Amino acid sequence: MRKSLASSLWPWDSVGAENNKVDLDDEEEEAPTELNTLNFGNFLEVSTDKLSVRYVGEGAHSNDVGSIQANRPAPSQQLVFYYEVEVKDGGERGKIGVGFSDKTFKHSRQPGWELNSYGYHGDDGNKYSATWKGEKYSTGFTTGDVVGAGLHLGKREIFYTHNGKFIGIAFHDIKLPLYATVGLHSKNEHITVNFGQKPFVFDIAALIAEERLQVQKTVTSVDFPQRFTLDVVTQYLQHYGCSGTLSALLDASCGLPRVEPCSVPSSVAAVDMDTRAALRRLLLEGKVDATMLKMQQEYPNIWKDDISVAFHLHCQKFIELVRLGDVDAAVRQARAHLAIYRGIDTQADLVLQDVLALLAYEDPYVEPAVRHLLSVQQREVVADVLNQAILRPHVPQSGEIQEDRG
Repeated sequence: MRKSLASSLWPWDSVGAENNKVDLDDEEEEAPTELNTLNFGNFLEVSTDKLSVRYVGEGAHSNDVGSIQANRPAPSQQLVFYYEVEVKDGGERGKIGVGFSDKTFKHSRQPGWELNSYGYHGDDGNKYSATWKGEKYSTGFTTGDVVGAGLHLGKREIFYTHNGKFIGIAFHDIKLPLYATVGLHSKNEHITVNFGQKPFVFDIAALIAEERLQVQKTVTSVDFPQRFTLDVVTQYLQHYGCSGTLSALLDASCGLPRVEPCSVPSSVAAVDMDTRAALRRLLLEGKVDATMLKMQQEYPNIWKDDISVAFHLHCQKFIELVRLGDVDAAVRQARAHLAIYRGIDTQADLVLQDVLALLAYEDPYVEPAVRHLLSVQQREVVADVLNQAILRPHVPQSGEIQEDRG
């Protein structure tokens, strides 16, 4: 009996761009470098270097705010994102807001007035989040001051600095992704932004180093049983078929007592290590046809009974054709090998929708919604599906595990 797709491993969910937890593109995420001059508020005059803004309105009404965001959101993989704003001129009333906002932010509002926006305002020193009524936070700021705004992505917190001094955490449990945002609202206000193109006034490197030290202290404070780490690494290498590395590790650690860190016998992870390693290498090289052939030769029953294996491999074949720019072949692949899976279950339809969306973009490599599918990590995802499918029949039931352990 063929397994339903719903009962199989669905790693695609964890790599979707909407989760915004980890960017799976091969290259490091690009950080903001300048202000977004394609979409910003009224009453603003932006310099040619896109790093300086002047308010040229009268600021007579509440909706006369002019706000502007950075050209990119804060990178999701950084521990901390930080930028600074120097107030060249506080203007008539110093109604300058510094903070963050999401992509739906209205540019006729101060950061902090809208949902999913956060701001520290110069005229009253208050902090704002989804409200027009601020909460006391610190002193205000004006001409000559430098205000820094930091986004701690690990803790999902926002903090501020004032003239090189840490003020404190302003907001918790923030929703990502967010863009650096500045709002101006009175005549002659003038600011410049620093995204790291010059040294910051605040020592952000020291703060990041301290954060990493605290994490390291927490990890090293855990008292692991003797040999625990070695056994974890051993089972990892067995699971992924790294026989050469495993052999060298065991030779080097000969004589140490063993500690089994999990309830699944290590013999399960040792099944067909060389074959599983070979399949993984083929997939990581993008050789999907060769992978399919080897699966059919080595594991004909799994190929026949586990529908998720063929499904994921045919999807990956489609992706590899898109990577090569062979759109015609990709279309033929979709019609011949992917259409048959449509309607099998909801999850299959969602996966197909994501994969086929690659054809909707002229350059899918730069589209946040689909570019993760073209990464090497996506090949790793499919390799894990095959690995799990091969190991699954060898995992004993709970009663068998207990019997094996005596």
